[in-house]
Amino acid sequence: MRIALIIITCLLSFPCFAADYYYCTHSNNYVHLGDSYSQVLAVCGNPISESKEKVQPTETRQVIQWIYDYNPQKTMETGVNHEDENVLVIEISNDKVISIVVEGKDVTQTNFCRKDATPLKIGQSSYLAEFLCGFATTKRTIDEPISKTPIEQDVLSYQINSLYPEAKLYFQQGKLIKIED
Repeated sequence: MRIALIIITCLLSFPCFAADYYYCTHSNNYVHLGDSYSQVLAVCGNPISESKEKVQPTETRQVIQWIYDYNPQKTMETGVNHEDENVLVIEISNDKVISIVVEGKDVTQTNFCRKDATPLKIGQSSYLAEFLCGFATTKRTIDEPISKTPIEQDVLSYQINSLYPEAKLYFQQGKLIKIED
């Protein structure tokens, strides 16, 4: 009986039972991720503090680098790929050329692969790049951060009483996206 009482006391002492919802003593109800700002205020009442923060989005896109080493003998002899000598790097995302680097210099177009053909340009398909330049010596996939402007988020802080830590509820575009307690 004593152990059951201790377990029940421990379970009831936590204001938040999971990372996707938060218990509000104001209404004896829960708010969930995805709830609106006004829904949270209605369920939880006035917070102990309100603030705004700017956060940098952490989105990435998958980029495939095609590296053409037009002097592989030198690379084999030295063990070093000299990216600024006889090397072409084409970056592909969503089957489109998004970057071209010729002998260490960023360019928007090149006929480095075939002098007799029309130039390869940024925005063209990866199929055309392969047709013009052939198979890459090396292909590697990287996750590249997407540069975006910072997003403003609202933060509401709640505290059940002085014995409990402060809980922070984060909102972006009026929706609850994160609960920290």
